[in-house]
Amino acid sequence: PKYDWYLAGMAWLMLAVAVYVVLDRNRDGVASKRRPRGRHPRRAADIMFLIMTVMLVLFMTGAFSYRPRVIMSNSMLPVFSRGSMVIVQNATAVDVHKGDIIQYEAHGRSVTHRVIAIDTAADGSGRSVFITKGDNSPSVDMPVQEQQIAGIIRAQVPYVGYPTVWLNETVK
Repeated sequence: PKYDWYLAGMAWLMLAVAVYVVLDRNRDGVASKRRPRGRHPRRAADIMFLIMTVMLVLFMTGAFSYRPRVIMSNSMLPVFSRGSMVIVQNATAVDVHKGDIIQYEAHGRSVTHRVIAIDTAADGSGRSVFITKGDNSPSVDMPVQEQQIAGIIRAQVPYVGYPTVWLNETVK
């Protein structure tokens, strides 16, 4: 299950509200008797608001090479705590180095852990496998294959993801 449906839903809701506000303001402007010549500052603000809202929606839905994700456990304490939103940059196996914190898909869920070693696959294919471990976890994870990597963590915003955590817990 994807834990970030809340963020995507909120982004689309913000877009709908922004479109409503812009249309409502424009309707009020048409009803006025006379407009002064020159630039209309309210219309410029509406256009900037709409552009910023569209950009935010595109970012939240992963249209760029960066996308937000929520940390669902405390396995990476003290770096990331449960409920933090992290910014994940799309990456390939070539971009990942020892010490990077990556996000990968395992057993239908996203895992965010630190790469502690990079090795070659035991099948002789020459592909890299990544040994990961949560900073607060006692054991090492199963080796991560190249195709499992979703990206590298670049930034975090603490506490922003708690609504996603709470909604995920109530749905289960």
